[in-house]
Amino acid sequence: MLHKLNISIILVSFLLVFGCVEREDIIGEERVGNGIDFAERMMQEAERMWNSRGWRVESMADGVVVESKQVSGVFESANILVMRSDGEINSHYQDVFEFLISPEGYAVLDPVSKPEDHQLPLLETYTWRENTRLEAATARAKIPFMEEVDFVVLNAIDYSTCIFVSKSIIHDSIPGGSKYSSEPPVSGSKIRALNTFAVKVEPIDENKCRLQFINYVDMGIDIPSFIYDFTNRLFLALIYSRINDEMAKN
Repeated sequence: MLHKLNISIILVSFLLVFGCVEREDIIGEERVGNGIDFAERMMQEAERMWNSRGWRVESMADGVVVESKQVSGVFESANILVMRSDGEINSHYQDVFEFLISPEGYAVLDPVSKPEDHQLPLLETYTWRENTRLEAATARAKIPFMEEVDFVVLNAIDYSTCIFVSKSIIHDSIPGGSKYSSEPPVSGSKIRALNTFAVKVEPIDENKCRLQFINYVDMGIDIPSFIYDFTNRLFLALIYSRINDEMAKN
């Protein structure tokens, strides 16, 4: 009887670790129409991931916690982890949020870019809720020793909640999509990269705020998934000190 019980415990443990891992479903690329429905779903997706359980701690250092989770949905086959982080910034929350949604802030969030890289004409703007900004945009990633790739995203910014979410989309002005989309390939176009990115800033006191990130990235380049995971983990662990340094300049 004890022998059977031990086998059952081992089997259950195996399934929990390898077969029944809780995953986060990530919305894939879509044509967004008027942008509003997709923006609402983006916000709901981000809140779900900030509030869900079952995340694995990747690192804890200097007051910053980085966690990871496997994904489900159209990107599951990539075997790339989605990650989230939680830490503090030594500045007023509104100042931090305003900085992060500026071209200068985008350049800090994208370490291989410059502010002018994030000042390209928008693909489209949309009317959304009060005190918000909703826009389709494009950006080119120039990573050393790698092929340039393009992002086509919908950016949803809610000033009232200090939440900024950005997700890859399909947009008719730039035909094509990532290797996961059903869009036919376009001859001569850049590789289409994927991103699901979210920021939330909450006040702690007049000179300190809580900053949370979500990040999932696939550059569309055939490199091992553990390299994506390592890079994402390092990015989230170090971004807080970079933001603190930039805010100290102001």
